[in-house]
Amino acid sequence: MTISRRTFLTLAGAASAAAALPRAKEPGWERLGAHPGATAQPTAVGRRIVDLEIYRGMLFAGYGDWNGNTGPISIDPFDISRGRFVGSRHRAYTHAIHTWRITSAGLMAPNIDPLGDAPVAALDPRGGFSWSPDGLRWEQQPVGASFHVFDITDSDAGRFAVGSGSVAGQAGPAGPVAWRRTAAYTWERSFARDGVRAQSQDRYHWIASADGVPYLQAGWSGGGFGPMRRFHQGYWQEMPLVRERFHLGTVGSRVQSCDGRLLSGGSTGLRVFTPSTRRIHTVAMPGGESITDLYVSGRTVYVLTSDRVFVSRNAGATFAGLITPVSGATSLAVGGGRVYLGTSSGVLYAHSL
Repeated sequence: MTISRRTFLTLAGAASAAAALPRAKEPGWERLGAHPGATAQPTAVGRRIVDLEIYRGMLFAGYGDWNGNTGPISIDPFDISRGRFVGSRHRAYTHAIHTWRITSAGLMAPNIDPLGDAPVAALDPRGGFSWSPDGLRWEQQPVGASFHVFDITDSDAGRFAVGSGSVAGQAGPAGPVAWRRTAAYTWERSFARDGVRAQSQDRYHWIASADGVPYLQAGWSGGGFGPMRRFHQGYWQEMPLVRERFHLGTVGSRVQSCDGRLLSGGSTGLRVFTPSTRRIHTVAMPGGESITDLYVSGRTVYVLTSDRVFVSRNAGATFAGLITPVSGATSLAVGGGRVYLGTSSGVLYAHSL
């Protein structure tokens, strides 16, 4: 993706800039600024930048505390060419934005924990997502009665959203649900069958498409999981050869599509699902570090760990060290020859490649 960029630090100013950035582990990092919405959060969890995305020359930060119910969440993009935040463009009806997805309609942010906690009316805008065609004009769109909407993807079969809602036969209050867009501003339930009677918090935390085919898998606290499924010939087909949980976390943006495969970043390294073989394998990071975040651009995969930013130019097969991140880095995005980091304190940084 081509984006405009700010002028990097000159050699003459590098020493003074480094002195002003005590959090940086090595020279070259530019402090872009403290995100106004994130740093205003009342909890440490809420101030953490969980996801970063670059869209239309702007950097979008996802943050919030959905256990502490600290919403609504202000969408305040950082204009990369102008080097400043543009101001709050929207207050999303959610207690946290932890996933950004770029679709054919624009940038989308699921309401992973809607205000009011449990909207049950089909057209309640809290039970859906925020979206924008240009990053500046935003709307809320409902998907239907839902407790959570964690992720969204485009596919050859249309657009899908996943999360949780009431499910018949579920012992607890919610079970995993997938919704499918059927027309402009119209969605319907596509699937809700992977709930466990004894488990009240199972959900679809992620959905992603490989070669135009969407995949999902339910997961819940304690490590339990449902079958991996793909949408094939009009229904959600179980993939019986997949007998393990693919994505070990709960943040949808940690699952990305790359070169016809799905990638998941987590504590064990980079997990890779290959649809043609229906197999999952793990690529360990050099030094065995866990993955904090990953960012995909074509066949190039960038990975953030606590001590290093790694790059793979062969779709995640092998990795090489790139740069040392600032301390407290929790998310990354890459574009226009720069690496961007968000931190646990709500501050954004940039480094030229």
